Amino acid sequence: MKNICIFLVLTIVFSCTAQVLELPEKVRCDNNCWDQGNACKSKCHGASEFRCKMDCQRQIRVCTNNCRL
Repeated sequence: MKNICIFLVLTIVFSCTAQVLELPEKVRCDNNCWDQGNACKSKCHGASEFRCKMDCQRQIRVCTNNCRL
């Protein structure tokens, strides 16, 4: 029973990994841009938080526009 559970977990992990690798380059690039933008936004605090988040959003837009189709 334990071996079956391990096999199922490994199958799911490899299946999910394969799906990520099969994403088109544009989608992976866009996802990376959003990840970077969200990391940027998480650093925004204090009085200038709104402006900081707007700058991060602009960076996301520029990044996604540079992703090749």
